[in-house]
Amino acid sequence: MAKPRRKRGTAGDKTICLPVADGRDYGTLVEDREAFRQYLNEQIAAHPVKDMSRFFQQAFDFPDAYRTSNQVDRPMNYLDCTLYAMQNFHGLWESAEQSSRAMALLWNSHPFCRKTRKATGCLCPFEQLNGFRYHDTWVRNLLIATSLNARRPLLRVAHTK
Repeated sequence: MAKPRRKRGTAGDKTICLPVADGRDYGTLVEDREAFRQYLNEQIAAHPVKDMSRFFQQAFDFPDAYRTSNQVDRPMNYLDCTLYAMQNFHGLWESAEQSSRAMALLWNSHPFCRKTRKATGCLCPFEQLNGFRYHDTWVRNLLIATSLNARRPLLRVAHTK
């Protein structure tokens, strides 16, 4: 019979793997908070991380520059995942450019979640950027916007009889 699975912690529980190699008893070390804090400080001092602060301080020379955030990370993660699936531009340059453009069109046309739609009143990033939408359905909005090549407004009156 298989062993019963260990119950996982709740959200917010953090687990740290810390080897205690100097012969101390881990259980008693963890129970005494002050001793554990002192032990951690000793370990941090004994094994310093390479000083990269000067490298990161250069960013503060440009106070108006954007900082990395979810606003930047989410599209970059999507692009990274898409490029990985395409095997990173194997083939012709034109096909790589078309794939990147298609990814950007999809990203700008995908619908917002309900909470964002309610807060902004916008259906998708396309509407947020341009201030209007062609249709209430995001797929039709994408098809209309790409068929018009973003050069002329949608004709409201049919030109055929």
